Amino acid sequence: LDLSSSFQCLDEINQLSFSFPKRSKDGRRNYQLAAVDDCGEVHIPSECIPQSIVSQQSPISSKHTVLHHAEPGSHTIASSAVFRPRVNGMYVASGGTDCMVKLFDVTKPKRATSSIHVKPAESENTTQLCNPPFIHSLQWSPSGRLLAAGVGDGSCVILRGEGNRLVEIGRLGYDEGGHGSAVAAVCFPGFGSSASTTKPTKSVEAEDRLLISAGNDSKILFWDLG
Repeated sequence: LDLSSSFQCLDEINQLSFSFPKRSKDGRRNYQLAAVDDCGEVHIPSECIPQSIVSQQSPISSKHTVLHHAEPGSHTIASSAVFRPRVNGMYVASGGTDCMVKLFDVTKPKRATSSIHVKPAESENTTQLCNPPFIHSLQWSPSGRLLAAGVGDGSCVILRGEGNRLVEIGRLGYDEGGHGSAVAAVCFPGFGSSASTTKPTKSVEAEDRLLISAGNDSKILFWDLG
């Protein structure tokens, strides 16, 4: 089953992201799927996955939502986009080579509800001076409270979601025992808890403390955010 025409991406696709599952009236779990590409766009088909896949019909729908991470006329690549779990409504965070992290309300796709410009880290690691803070990877914590960004200057930026806003609350870099090169991936493991309930619990929020990052320096680091 080829879903290419449902997404209508016009350039290289950098990441796929599934939404947090929502139950339909018949009890099945429904998902949305987003694709982020080199045009600086996030494409989300209007219909849910996987009903159309299960029925083995051809493309899901010609209707889809496009979130424009890149500003008009820019050559920004959108490198990552992730759905926020455990919130009313549907929100997507995106990041790219403009050193920006943006938050979108999928129901109001024309403009981001919040934008954070990530500035170069101040570090004693002189090898990172020429590496701009491109956003390589994004990941929400299991509760949907925290958003981690893996950045090209070797740091992990920690943001907090406050309604439809993002607020930068911390940074983990070389001086904190972090990476000496670009951070390629960040992950809140969650250990399956995000699929158990639609509301955050104390145990889920405790799992927000564990963050894993991997970098171009061949290191995999575990961070305690508590």
